Amino acid sequence: MVEVLNKEPYMGKWLNFEKVISALKERNVHYLEVEQIQAIARDKCFVTDEDEFNLMMNFYHDLGIIVKHTNTVVVNAHWLIDVFRKLITIPNLKGMDPVPKNEWKNLQNTGILSTVLVDHVFRPLNVSSVVKKDILSLMEHFGLISKFSTSSGEKYYVPAQMRVGIGSLPNVVPSSSDPCPLYIDFDTGFVPHGVFAQIVCRSISWISGMEIHKNTSKRLRKNRGKDDIKLSQNGAFFIIRRDVTAHRLKLVCKKRFIKIVLKKEGEAQQFPDDSSNEMATQVREFLENTLEVLADEFRYLHGLQYSLCVACPSCVVEGQECTKCGKLCCKQDTCLDLVDVYPGDQMFCTVTQEAVKVNGIEQWFPKTTKEGCPFTSSVGAQSLPDNIKEGQPTYQELELLSGELETWKPLGRQLGFKEAELIAVHKNNEEWSEKKIKMLIKWKWRKGTDATYGVLYRALCYSTVGRTDLAQTFCCHRLQATCISTK
Repeated sequence: MVEVLNKEPYMGKWLNFEKVISALKERNVHYLEVEQIQAIARDKCFVTDEDEFNLMMNFYHDLGIIVKHTNTVVVNAHWLIDVFRKLITIPNLKGMDPVPKNEWKNLQNTGILSTVLVDHVFRPLNVSSVVKKDILSLMEHFGLISKFSTSSGEKYYVPAQMRVGIGSLPNVVPSSSDPCPLYIDFDTGFVPHGVFAQIVCRSISWISGMEIHKNTSKRLRKNRGKDDIKLSQNGAFFIIRRDVTAHRLKLVCKKRFIKIVLKKEGEAQQFPDDSSNEMATQVREFLENTLEVLADEFRYLHGLQYSLCVACPSCVVEGQECTKCGKLCCKQDTCLDLVDVYPGDQMFCTVTQEAVKVNGIEQWFPKTTKEGCPFTSSVGAQSLPDNIKEGQPTYQELELLSGELETWKPLGRQLGFKEAELIAVHKNNEEWSEKKIKMLIKWKWRKGTDATYGVLYRALCYSTVGRTDLAQTFCCHRLQATCISTK
């Protein structure tokens, strides 16, 4: 032991810190602010270096000995869980004072936690405003609550207490000028536990943080926050007011998929479809980024796999029998035939193998950016050969290309991926081959019809990638017949 301590002198200080934490628990000290615990580490454990202190805190946080969040360090996890429980579970209301009793009943009936009730729960705990704010922030991080603003002030959505049926939400039926419904279909056959609640909570924060354009009408400005959010069990409805337009967004969680419906509303109907294209792209990218972040933050979601799909328009027709269960006009979720979306590629019905066309799918994957310019990657403007192919590579071609790649991150960087996005792809896919194909598919989804052979050619030829051979094989017409091995 002495020999180890001589080689790793920090271990003695850290073990002493662990003893200090145990002593605090025995004295019923449940939490401290970061400045307080840093003073203890400095005076009693001789941890004077800032970087070493942060490293030590992260180490014991990962072990579960402490819970560090923003400016608060919880040393008793059982106390923290008990606080969570007090905030989101209904106590015995018999003999309770009328004010908190009515607030608890409101939480029970609507799933909405008021700030009055939050203050009522925290008052006997005698915590500072900093600690209170951090605990609520931690609950938001875990998807236990989500803060949103209404005309009557700030409130919290509690997914665990949401008992209102999805039928209570406004019906959203897209018109011919709106995007078609989009589906997030999970490969496991069911929506992972807690994912939908997290998506709803983060959607509330995302939509609430949007700014309204200065040219927005007085009516839209006045109505912002008024009935803009309606929640139910396994469903959420939002009115998104951005720039001079308003859109209705409805999220519906079923057994194996999440359905996304987006529709222009009211004054937005008089604007061109570009506004709907832009909003559809923003919604899709937000949901994709949210799923990537969740897979990165929560260990049980590592390796999360899903596909973006649309409902096959030819499988369930009014008055005809379902091809799977034989019932007339079947509307069962398990019988719904979902077709994977690969922008630029022809889609085929999985039952009849016939080509299908879905109106409105192009609005989720537009050709241009917000400024109206074609999507660009980080690849330089290298000249293209005369025999370059036109259009976009197919999914099958990308799969063959992924099998030939030895490394994939340099190519991803040249295709415009940020480092955090590459890390998310790496963590979400255990098999080496899946990392490569998922990155290429995501590029195709993101860029739509601008994911061309030319862009891919330049990326493969870039100096840090150095795969001119693959660029010529997959992106150019062959001048001579050759056979490429895919083994």
